[in-house]
Amino acid sequence: MFGTKQREHDERYKVAAEWISLIKQLWTLDGFFDFEGEFFAAKDCYAEPKPVQDPHPIVMSAGHSDAGRRFAMTHADLLFAATSDPETTPDLVKEIKKTAAKEASAKTITAPIIVSFFVGHVILKASCLTS
Repeated sequence: MFGTKQREHDERYKVAAEWISLIKQLWTLDGFFDFEGEFFAAKDCYAEPKPVQDPHPIVMSAGHSDAGRRFAMTHADLLFAATSDPETTPDLVKEIKKTAAKEASAKTITAPIIVSFFVGHVILKASCLTS
């Protein structure tokens, strides 16, 4: 993208984790600060105005892989999960809960589960919330 080679799958989540950490600091810290990471560096940075949401806007992540779920449990408020097979939905919910138990500590994650499937030429959608 933008003339650069795409990073390996799990490394993209490491970049995203560092980026969201920087953004959350910009949203919440008063005054200037320096940020030095593996992928991003910012000197004397600040952001104004601050978001009206406290402590910051809701962050949603859509990751189906293990790395994607770990990222969401650590950095997001919502994990969007989708499946096209209603039979595997209970297993998906179990996997999300298992990852949340390991990664989210005391944080509450909401995970809307969207199940889409075809009946003839009509697409039916059902959703449920789990936290």
